[in-house]
Amino acid sequence: MPHTFRVALCLLALGLSLFDPAPARSQSAANPHASAEVSELAAALSRAPSEEERERLLGGRKGLTNAELPAALNARAAPLMQKGDYAEALRVSQLAARLAERGGDRAALGEALHNTGLIYNRQNRAAQAVDSLQKSLAVFEGAGDQQAIARELHHIAIIHRQQGRPDQALAYANRGLALGEECGDKSLTAVALNDIGNVHKLQGRYDLALEFHQRSRALAGEVNDRAVVREVFNSIGNVYQAQGLYEQALDYYQRSRVLSEEIGDKAGVARAVYSVGAVYNFQGR
Repeated sequence: MPHTFRVALCLLALGLSLFDPAPARSQSAANPHASAEVSELAAALSRAPSEEERERLLGGRKGLTNAELPAALNARAAPLMQKGDYAEALRVSQLAARLAERGGDRAALGEALHNTGLIYNRQNRAAQAVDSLQKSLAVFEGAGDQQAIARELHHIAIIHRQQGRPDQALAYANRGLALGEECGDKSLTAVALNDIGNVHKLQGRYDLALEFHQRSRALAGEVNDRAVVREVFNSIGNVYQAQGLYEQALDYYQRSRVLSEEIGDKAGVARAVYSVGAVYNFQGR
């Protein structure tokens, strides 16, 4: 096996080992606003081996099943997803949704539905993922939470694109673009422009894809949103890779890696490293 091809395989393995996907809104492992007792109950519910045990824990501490508990459960879902424990993350998120709905906590309900959608997507259950994200979208639209609305539109667009449905993906990305422009939020607008570019890349419209990516990069740069710039670098690399322009692709993947390291984004580093390894593989090096 040629030395450079072995390097590519090592890069692919490194990327996969680092890959640590997280929701668009980062969540801490514990809700800082929750009391110690609520956090303890959330942890116990997360570890409970059965639904019966969860009901027993809830029944014995009814005074704690308030607005704090769904938020604390939501905070535990992200680490479970990151560890790949999707089944447990799903149970925790669904419990958070039930408790939030029962207590009328719309913010926690929307977050729980969002987490549920992400989990379904990682389990390759796209239809259920979209359904849950649509429900989350409806909750946040009712609350007028523009940031959360844009996040749900972004994730729904991604899933439609992943499933080879460019028209639906473009429709949601355009809704995100309209929202960002209406709010005057350059970061939201930049995310939507990048989403639109990704759809054009899927359809083989490479020049148009690059045009939207560069517009996204410019807007994100104006507000120094390095997380979005990192994402755009990766998207531009994907366009060049699809065209067989491997040196240009490597340049942008490396830019994405460097920026990801600077902002401490391990998932971004992993994806960039994986992409570099994939290009080496395509080149047969």
